[in-house]
Amino acid sequence: MPEPIGKVYFKPDYSYNFKLTIKDYDYSQDLFEVRIVSSITSAYQIIILGIFVDPDEIILEKIYGQDPLKLSAILKGQTKGGEEQIDFELMAIRNSLQIQTRPDSTSGGKIGEQVDRVPFNIITVCRSPFKSMTSLVNQVYTAKTVKEIVEALVTESGSGVTLKYDTEGTNKEVLSQVVVPPTTLYKAIEYLDNAFGLYYGVPAVFCMYDNILHVRNLSNRLKQAQTFTVYHLSSQENDEKFTENLDGKTFYSFNPIQTSYAGNSIFANLAKNLEFIVRPSDALYTTISLDLETICEQSLPSAGKEIFIDPNMTSRSRYYIDIIGNEYDDTFAVSMVTKLVSSISTISINLERNLKIENLMNVGEPVKLNIKTLEYITLAGMYILKSSDLLFSRKVDWESTAKINLMRTHNLDK
Repeated sequence: MPEPIGKVYFKPDYSYNFKLTIKDYDYSQDLFEVRIVSSITSAYQIIILGIFVDPDEIILEKIYGQDPLKLSAILKGQTKGGEEQIDFELMAIRNSLQIQTRPDSTSGGKIGEQVDRVPFNIITVCRSPFKSMTSLVNQVYTAKTVKEIVEALVTESGSGVTLKYDTEGTNKEVLSQVVVPPTTLYKAIEYLDNAFGLYYGVPAVFCMYDNILHVRNLSNRLKQAQTFTVYHLSSQENDEKFTENLDGKTFYSFNPIQTSYAGNSIFANLAKNLEFIVRPSDALYTTISLDLETICEQSLPSAGKEIFIDPNMTSRSRYYIDIIGNEYDDTFAVSMVTKLVSSISTISINLERNLKIENLMNVGEPVKLNIKTLEYITLAGMYILKSSDLLFSRKVDWESTAKINLMRTHNLDK
């Protein structure tokens, strides 16, 4: 049975502890798995919980998702890098429970007899970000920039979300009139990006667990200092490094690197020569022409800036005719295309042992990959953290693994 809140205490150790409460009960000792998924392609984070429970408790207490869940992730006992605690307030989206055959207490079963516990899996999202991103907005704006409209929409939503908007490379064109149809705040910002472009570069929009809405220019972020560094060690290295730099800014891994390069696929889908037909106010139409190889250098370029494509891809052209745009400004086209080519080159790598998770959840930040194997060193360099999948499992103590997915436009560094 769960214990009343306040009756369960943790002893410091060298691992993560998790505290989970639902309604008036503490399920911390029943929790066996926590998975935290963050991505720049998602409006908010997803957290999946696994709990061993008596099915009677779930049914009789009516735990079906109507009550808030509170989860605390606590890293204790680290002599280097200090402690870390992150608190989540969650909302259940879906749960699943396996009910096994057992004696019926009304027909011979004994009350209080041993009952096997079963896994109770709950898919959740962060409560405040969900409310913020799904708030309804609808307004007409005149003589404002895209940034000013986003700021006004955040205020109109009344959700209490905090906006952090990258100002470097933002679209500074003044829009004569914009109608935002009735939709959610997240969809409204997506609409503005698709129609006019948030940045002259790669945009990203997502809301973190602390209800901070991030609107980021990833092209500019890639030029900044890395948030953390990942060292991919050679087989000659020893594992003593895993006990160093436990500050969340340096990670080490012996695990294989999974690479992906989609140059031909992206160029086949988009075409090298892009023609956008737009309708300015003083002309029947005009054409905005872009060269995809040039756009790649404005997306998330590596130091090498070389695109490897088949010669068949170099002569294709494609026309885009269903775009709104703003007069003769090409920001919307650059924003759209740089986003599509931003992940031509991706790398996935697994991290293990004691992991501080704050930076690993901070998607959209620059990450430096340092590869110690000489033959693979051209894959090193700067990337953007596209997503992270953090998994914590309790066997005896909590064990942690993290899969991080990095992206950039070009495959090789110099």
